[in-house]
Amino acid sequence: MSEQSDAKAKGGFARAESLSPEERQEIARKGALARWAPEEIPRAEYTGNLTIGNMIFPCSVLSDGTRILTQSDFMKGMGMYYSGWVARNRTAEEESAEVPHFLSFRSLKPFVDKHLGDMKSIILKYRTASGGTAHGIKAEIIPKICEIWMDAEENVKLGKRQKEIVQRAKLLMRSLAHVGIIALVDEATGYQGVRPKD
Repeated sequence: MSEQSDAKAKGGFARAESLSPEERQEIARKGALARWAPEEIPRAEYTGNLTIGNMIFPCSVLSDGTRILTQSDFMKGMGMYYSGWVARNRTAEEESAEVPHFLSFRSLKPFVDKHLGDMKSIILKYRTASGGTAHGIKAEIIPKICEIWMDAEENVKLGKRQKEIVQRAKLLMRSLAHVGIIALVDEATGYQGVRPKD
């Protein structure tokens, strides 16, 4: 190592030691953001929890305005699961279309095709508020996912665990319909700007 580069290294260590933990954390955060910048991954700017019945769904509004629910938490709240059998038996079409594992059941395929079509728009990679990466489901897709499960119940034989998912889908749809009409009235009257946040 040259004397000049050795002096730079010593200066860097001295600077690092003079920084507070918060300042070091902020520098690390900015470095992480810079590493992700080429991929232009949107970042969670607002986060919260959507509570419906006894289900809790962490959600975010991203830097590009997209509203999302965290995929793993949505699955947990709905009683969905990753199936090893499903993962091993996915078709090349399902893999290339990025069909989420929780929609890859053969019994759901006709209803997935009916309600979703372009599968690439379902799951979105994003940066969390802390700078990590996660996968989310676009909020506008949630009712369609519920409709898939509800149609499946009406047309095919589902297992016990799948029927539990259907019941949660029905609860979610009822709640969304109730909240939706309230939001529409609030928007039409201008009340959304003054109503309590909850």
